[in-house]
Amino acid sequence: MSAQVGTRSGPVLPEMPDLSHLTEEERKIILGVMDRQKKEEEKEQSMLKGFSTTALSTERLRNPMNGVLEED
Repeated sequence: MSAQVGTRSGPVLPEMPDLSHLTEEERKIILGVMDRQKKEEEKEQSMLKGFSTTALSTERLRNPMNGVLEED
């Protein structure tokens, strides 16, 4: 089983698997799948950030004084 690598802010990514026993064609297929997976995960993260920003903006529209400190 391979070890997991990642940061606190990013997803945990598996180490690169050993593909040395595969043919060149098989390696290309697997690397293509891994590349597509990475792009999909990046797209998903981008969408989630957008949803978070939209939710925050919606809350501010509903309650514009939320977070505003009153002066004495």
